[in-house]
Amino acid sequence: MTEEKTGRFLWPKGAIREAIAYREPASEADRRPVSEIAIAELVGCVHLNPELLDEVDPALSFARLIGLDRLSAASRARLEEAIERARGLA
Repeated sequence: MTEEKTGRFLWPKGAIREAIAYREPASEADRRPVSEIAIAELVGCVHLNPELLDEVDPALSFARLIGLDRLSAASRARLEEAIERARGLA
């Protein structure tokens, strides 16, 4: 289990890592808010799409990539945290 600002995320034993693959929603109805995506999964999304780091507003670009209609201040902060963590791992 990891404790994050947005809540607790449960992991299989030995599965906690700094970055994991981003799980794309199966359908529009399956989209998750940023608060329900573990930071390690967001970091994985950044790693898979490094070209978005060169955009004028990387957080907004990642928000659009994962299907957010609106980027709230809380979602922006979480995406910016993931971006910084990903840069630290690079």
